[in-house]
Amino acid sequence: MATIFWISATLVLFAYAGYPMLLMALTRVRSRMVHRRRITPRVTFVITAHNEERRLPEKLQNTLAQN
Repeated sequence: MATIFWISATLVLFAYAGYPMLLMALTRVRSRMVHRRRITPRVTFVITAHNEERRLPEKLQNTLAQN
């Protein structure tokens, strides 16, 4: 029973302290260049409409006119 406790305690300590320290050590050894560029995200609009036939063309034009 004590073995299970110590294994569990070790895993918890590794999760909170060991893993971040491992990542910090890896960043000092291995560097990665960051290539920055302008990002144009894709956007999806979901327009919910029920019995809105008259307003739908106006809503679509308004939505497509947004930046």
